[in-house]
Amino acid sequence: MKPRSGYANTPFGDVHYQILGEGEPLLLLHRSPRSSRDWFRLMPILSQHYQVIAMDTLGFGQSDPLPEDVTMEMLAASVDCLLESLDVSHANIFGIHTGNKIAAALAHQFPDRVEKVILCGMIHSIIDDKSQRNSAIKDIVDLYFLPDQGSEDGSHLLRRWAVAFSELSRSWWNTPTLSKRHITEDDLEHFRLEVVDSLQAYHSKRSIYQANFDYDFGAAIREISAPTLILELCVPEEEHLGRNGNHLLTVMQNAQLSVMEEADGDVVIFRADEVADIICTFL
Repeated sequence: MKPRSGYANTPFGDVHYQILGEGEPLLLLHRSPRSSRDWFRLMPILSQHYQVIAMDTLGFGQSDPLPEDVTMEMLAASVDCLLESLDVSHANIFGIHTGNKIAAALAHQFPDRVEKVILCGMIHSIIDDKSQRNSAIKDIVDLYFLPDQGSEDGSHLLRRWAVAFSELSRSWWNTPTLSKRHITEDDLEHFRLEVVDSLQAYHSKRSIYQANFDYDFGAAIREISAPTLILELCVPEEEHLGRNGNHLLTVMQNAQLSVMEEADGDVVIFRADEVADIICTFL
């Protein structure tokens, strides 16, 4: 079954969404620089049990551009407006990476709108200490913070353009996956959609990560009263950061922890069945 789609008008811009299934509402908030396309594997599975709402965060996919000086609080308010426009009085929320910051802001600012919330992310994404989290993220997103101005010949623009090309090349020709013995249609579809999302998000990447740096995720999660699942995604490359899930249980009001090993953000594609099982068990 094909999702139905539409736009919700909010004070911050029009928000594009897709809806599939019936029943209790479950809102999916994507990572950056992706869109609701990131849920093409997970959405059909979850729609067997829930009314799944997948939105494009402002600045991404088919939604309007990011507001000037955007904050996670603004994006949470745009989500609240979306749910209001859909006559959804309260919903379960699943957010991954940037989506978990928006989910935390939503649960903090609009507690009556949130039934249960799942905050999913790799170790660097769920560190509650702001300075430590920013330090962990910095090396990942530094490429988006090249100077806006430079020489008169426009070479600074070419450097930014080259970064975008490099990203697109890695997405389109993902050597670890394409060198597997068995390659599936889903493998290729994932990379195609990743390229499309990256192109549409070209002007939004720097602003969304600046909003991420500015946001006090740790302060927000301490105020969340809704039942919360921390879904920590762990890979060996991040073990030096120290796993943070068990610590979050000690500072949050009503939290549980689930851990996925050898798991990065692509679990929503390549391990969608496992993620769906975790979500359904918690909800």
